[in-house]
Amino acid sequence: MIRFIAFDLGNLLFRVDHGPAWQQTRAHTLLGEEELFRRFYGSGDMIECLMGSLDDHVFFGRLAQELEYTGGVDQLIGIWQGVFAPIPERLALLAELERDYEIGVISNISRFQSDHLERQFPWLQQYRSVTYSWRCGYLKPRPEIFVRSLECSGHEPGQCLFIDDQQRHVEAAEALGWHGLHVALEDDLRASLRQALQQNSIA
Repeated sequence: MIRFIAFDLGNLLFRVDHGPAWQQTRAHTLLGEEELFRRFYGSGDMIECLMGSLDDHVFFGRLAQELEYTGGVDQLIGIWQGVFAPIPERLALLAELERDYEIGVISNISRFQSDHLERQFPWLQQYRSVTYSWRCGYLKPRPEIFVRSLECSGHEPGQCLFIDDQQRHVEAAEALGWHGLHVALEDDLRASLRQALQQNSIA
């Protein structure tokens, strides 16, 4: 029987929209869009930031230089903090599920973004098992991040359900004995979850 449900954050509970951040960043550099994109994603610094091995300010300081950004580092951080927007109906479902299940989070996320989200949504801090990639040093789909979540939750894999918008992350959890559910941004999370629980007789 399922006792613990862990959710991804980006494009599952919060819509991720980089568009406005790109526009604001481009307003402070003479680089073209293609070159800006290449430099933004071209180094391994972002992965290190997501894994917690590179300080946020160091990351953005390097990024500002690489992008020939004319604004300040704190300004650049502020621009990229705002890429997460809550999906109200999914957050409402989360609140309902709390009555019957322990809820947790497993997310590939940098510290500056998780800190920003927790300031906006303090309820994220109330869960016993909140597993951020920057905090544990591993990214999904690495098994270690799911093991860390299990350790924090105190449950066995067969008692756990992981929900993510990326199929390979769901499959990684299933390989460790979890129940898994892939839900895309455009899917009906409530209906998909209800069906999964019924089909697997784990409600």
